[in-house]
Order: sequence, then C-alpha cells, then structure tokens
Amino acid sequence: MSSSNKILINDLLDIVNSIEESIAGEGFRDFITRRKNIIQAVNQLIDLQTMVRILPDDFEKTENSIWDDISTLDKKVNPETEVDGEAVWNFIKKTIPIFRKELISLLKMN
Repeated sequence: MSSSNKILINDLLDIVNSIEESIAGEGFRDFITRRKNIIQAVNQLIDLQTMVRILPDDFEKTENSIWDDISTLDKKVNPETEVDGEAVWNFIKKTIPIFRKELISLLKMN
C-alpha cells in the first residue's frame, strides 16, 4: 500500500472517530431530540461519503460491500430533505463500526 493510501485511511479513521465521539455517552432518545446533534452527525457522514467517493483508482480496498454502503449514504440520509434521526443513529451504530474494522484491517494488511 502506498504511503498516500495509508494517509487516506488515517483520514477516514479520523472522520469515523469524530462521528463516534459525537454520539459517545448518548442514548437514542437524547440523540433524536437534539436536532443539532443530528445535523452534526449528518455533516460528518457526508464528509466520510465524499472522501470515499473521491478515492483514487489505485486505492486498495476490499470487495466488502461496506464501501458501497458508505458511498451511497445520501440515499439513506439526505441533508437537503428532512433528516430521519433514527436512520442516522442506526447507520452510525451499525455501519460505522464495521467500516472502522475494514479500515484497520487495510492498514494491517500492508
């Protein structure tokens, strides 16, 4: 893996950390009742999606479908329409940990 790809993975991990930190210690009810938290989480998810979409062609990712889940996130969470707090919460709680493991495994492979 090239050093630039390692930097990209670390940048993606930084966003993942930020997303997870934004809901740390918070329960579902608290999350969905605070619009500011939902908006912050959506913005971070959009940043993550943008980075995944613009990865260079030589970026060595696995065939894991998690990459598609991240790159098509706007189909589930669209900030231009009313945001479903529950969908955001579920995406963060279910998909982001899997994506973290994927990124860490890519770092360990090389």
